[in-house]
Amino acid sequence: MSFEAEYEAFLQQVWWPAVGTLEDLHPEYEVDDFKDGRRFIDFAYIRHPHQVAIEIDGYGTHCRDMTRWQHVDHINRQTYLVYDNWKVVRFVYDEVKEKPRHCQQRILHMMGIWFGREDGSLQVELDFREREVVRLALGEGKPITP
Repeated sequence: MSFEAEYEAFLQQVWWPAVGTLEDLHPEYEVDDFKDGRRFIDFAYIRHPHQVAIEIDGYGTHCRDMTRWQHVDHINRQTYLVYDNWKVVRFVYDEVKEKPRHCQQRILHMMGIWFGREDGSLQVELDFREREVVRLALGEGKPITP
C-alpha cells in the first residue's frame, strides 16, 4: 500500500467526516530531526496552543518490514517529537480502512481535549439546569439517558 493511498483514506474516511475542514492540517510536514537531519510527519495539525503530529502506520512499513534498529529509530523519533512539544496521535492503516468511525471518534476526542476552547481551557459556565444534570450524572456512577 502506498503512502498516498493511506493518506487519502485517512482524509476521506476519518478527518473530513470528523472535522469537515482541512484548515490547520498540513500533510508531509517537515521537522528537524534529532540526528541533525530532516524528517516528515504524515500530518501536522497546528493550532494554537498545540502542535499535533498525526501518523498513519501501515503494517508492512511499520512492522513486518522493519528491522530491530529501524524499530528503535521509529520509537526514538516519536520520543524526540514529544521532547520538541509535539503531541503525537497514531493510527494504524488497517483501522482507518476497517473502523473509520472509531478513528473519527479519536480525532474528535483529541479536538475536545486540546482545543475545547480558543484559550485551550475546558471550563465552561453551566446554568442551573445543566449543573443539576451533571450532578445527577455524577451521582449515578453510570451513563444516563434522556
